[in-house]
Amino acid sequence: MKLKDNKKLTWLIRNAALALIIFLFWNTSLVKFFKILVVFLHETSHAAAAILTGGHVRNIEVTSMESGVTFIYGGLPVIVYSAGYLGTALIGSLMIAASYTKKFKKIFLFAIALTLLLSTLFFVRNRFGMIYGFITGTVFLFLFLKDFKFSAYITDFIGMMCVMYSIYDFLDFIRTNTNDATILSRITGIPSVIIYTTWVIISVVMFYLAFRFSYGKVKKITEDQRPADNPDV
Repeated sequence: MKLKDNKKLTWLIRNAALALIIFLFWNTSLVKFFKILVVFLHETSHAAAAILTGGHVRNIEVTSMESGVTFIYGGLPVIVYSAGYLGTALIGSLMIAASYTKKFKKIFLFAIALTLLLSTLFFVRNRFGMIYGFITGTVFLFLFLKDFKFSAYITDFIGMMCVMYSIYDFLDFIRTNTNDATILSRITGIPSVIIYTTWVIISVVMFYLAFRFSYGKVKKITEDQRPADNPDV
């Protein structure tokens, strides 16, 4: 098998294995830890959107039951309520796109650490959320400062977690009557099915572009590594 085919196969197996592991261990403590992280990022996306559109954040709550809520006032509702779902989808897409770029992976580790620590310091007020935010933020800061070989796989895992959680959130939109889409629907009068369908389409496009970019990096790496004197190797 050619070198580039090996690389492509490795890329495919790597992403498929991550998705399978997350699916099989979805209700275990290991995956639950990262599910809470995605919830944390979801809520901080709401908070960031509120601040950026002129609103204010009163506080954030993240629970051990993998749920969260952000108490805000002001801001643009369409952006604020869309930011949770689309924000985590964007974060996941960027991590997937950076799967073969070590420098950007380090940046994401630092960004997650900073997000967790600052949002916990200024906005999170429930006990579990504060403990989780400070401890997890410190762990990610340590991973950024120390160059562990497994650190790169953590960003891959989080990226795939965001993809899987987007699917989970979509199913939650269908099952429940109280979620970001239904709240935004009551505010704007737009049917919730149109809102979450739009979010899903945007997320799918982001994920597609992320995987396409990541796959393109694999192709470029294999072409760069191909021996110049034997192009068929």
